[in-house]
Amino acid sequence: MTYPNTIFTVFSGIATRIFIAGGVGLPASGYIVQGHRFNILEDVGCYPAIYNSAPAIALVILPPVLIGLVTARYAVPTFRAFNRRRIEFNDLLAEHSNLSSSFYIRLMCFASIELLCSVPLGSYFIYVDSHDLDPWISWADTHSHFSEVRRYPSAIWHLNPNWKHLVELGRWIGVIGALIFFAFFGFAEEARMNYRAAYLKVAKYIGLSTASSKPFARAPAMKKKKDIGPLDFAHTAGTDISIPNIEISPSVEIPIATRPEPGTAQSNTLPIV
Repeated sequence: MTYPNTIFTVFSGIATRIFIAGGVGLPASGYIVQGHRFNILEDVGCYPAIYNSAPAIALVILPPVLIGLVTARYAVPTFRAFNRRRIEFNDLLAEHSNLSSSFYIRLMCFASIELLCSVPLGSYFIYVDSHDLDPWISWADTHSHFSEVRRYPSAIWHLNPNWKHLVELGRWIGVIGALIFFAFFGFAEEARMNYRAAYLKVAKYIGLSTASSKPFARAPAMKKKKDIGPLDFAHTAGTDISIPNIEISPSVEIPIATRPEPGTAQSNTLPIV
């Protein structure tokens, strides 16, 4: 019975190595095709200086497309299995308190949008950059002026339509992705609970009152009884004692009891005026 755990451990180690290699190795490989330190574009700011060549496409632009294709290979069967086995899926979620059906569906929808955007955009970048490729000569030739920081006015980088489109896409794609991510997970119940906890902590730190932010339990409604029915006592089984309705006339005055003066007798009856 230890074989499944062993297989899971092996595959978990392999996946960890792949993720580390992709998260560290791919960004570091961009140094191979980095012609100089960076560019400064007017109205944009700092922009990466990638030497547009065949190695740049293979090391910088192509990996996101490949990752998107691999994701599609696993995402499509996952959607099909989810539609076929919804009952088993609900049982699986019931075993894990950290998962919920709404969270899982939002996660799958977000992954689908990432899949639909990464492959077409990466393919478009490859198509645009492949028209103006520079020859790769050597490492020394590519990094010959590595310490330079080149500045381009807005009128210059707008003259090249391909460069303009790439700059604008790279400028706004991060913002659009952040808005999509927040739309999926920023309004969830878990997120609202975290917002409320953060607000209470900050309010308590600066001395604001947090009484209004706490939920109040609504008192149960009291039912109005017209009269008091028969009372059944345990020591008088079968005996009903009924209390009739008592009406108090406005002419009856019940004074407030006061402490009697010394030397006077206290009356046990209330005077009726």
